[in-house]
Amino acid sequence: MTAHDLPEGTVTVTEVFLRRIAAGGAIDWTEMDVLRERPGARWIDWEAIDTARADAER
Repeated sequence: MTAHDLPEGTVTVTEVFLRRIAAGGAIDWTEMDVLRERPGARWIDWEAIDTARADAER
């Protein structure tokens, strides 16, 4: 399933994380690294999150 398959108005976990990063919200990166290892986390766009993190740190 991709984000394109979701009902209109649905927000993905990736979008929630990206919005929080963009807003300057607190992110526990240690916990995010733990989350990456969970089976369901394969649906999260980690590349987009890593890019947003790098951009926010500049």
